[in-house]
Amino acid sequence: MGMVNPPTSQYAENWRNPLGRADWLSGRFFTDLARTLERGCFDLIFFADALAVPEDAAGEYATTLRTGGKGSIYLDPITLVALAHAGGLAVPCAPNR
Repeated sequence: MGMVNPPTSQYAENWRNPLGRADWLSGRFFTDLARTLERGCFDLIFFADALAVPEDAAGEYATTLRTGGKGSIYLDPITLVALAHAGGLAVPCAPNR
């Protein structure tokens, strides 16, 4: 079983959930996530990566950045893997190629 982690670790409606977390840019979030996945016997986690901010339908990227649209924020997967392993994640991790 695996988890595909969205780039911001959040879903659009998550802010409404009383258990939702706002600290998804902190290292502690990812070490806690790793511990949770280990307890759930997950086999893998996928951290997406991108080389550039995606363009909108008009070929512009400014709208995506201004509105915080999907793809405007990607955290470095190598750093996230290191944090996950520090949190106790024992499953193998491979780079996205």
